[in-house]
This record gives sequence, structure tokens and C-alpha cells, in this order.
Amino acid sequence: MTITKYKRRTFKDVAAEAYAKGYSEGREAARVEFEQAYNLLSKHSSDTMAELLRVQNGLDNISLRKLAWSRITGFFKRRNNEL
Repeated sequence: MTITKYKRRTFKDVAAEAYAKGYSEGREAARVEFEQAYNLLSKHSSDTMAELLRVQNGLDNISLRKLAWSRITGFFKRRNNEL
């Protein structure tokens, strides 16, 4: 019967292994968190872009006469409120 001697791990070996394992798990968690944040931001950006296009199309469809009349009446309404 032979006795096999195992190399005893030192605290430094255990700490290095734990750090490597924690680093890889932390890296994966950070990647998932970053991906979720990116998806949320891109959804918000696409919603904002859709709203911007809707407003631009609305402004393009307003006639210049209506736009000028709106500005003129708004100017006089503000002047009357100041007096």
C-alpha cells in the first residue's frame, strides 16, 4: 500500500483561486448588468427618436400661415398679461 502525499495548499494559493473565481463571476455579473442598462438606454433612445420624428412631422404639416398667426397671437397675449 502506497501513501500518496498531497501538496498542501497555502493561504496564498487559496486566495489566488478565490480571487480568480470571484473575478470571473463578478465580470459576468457586470456584463449582464451592462447589457441590461444598454438595452434600457437604447429603448429609451428609440422611444425618444420616435417622439422627435412625430413632432417634426407635425411641424412640417403645419402651414406657415397658421404658424405665423399662432406666433402673433401668442405675442399679443403675453403683452396683455404683462400690462
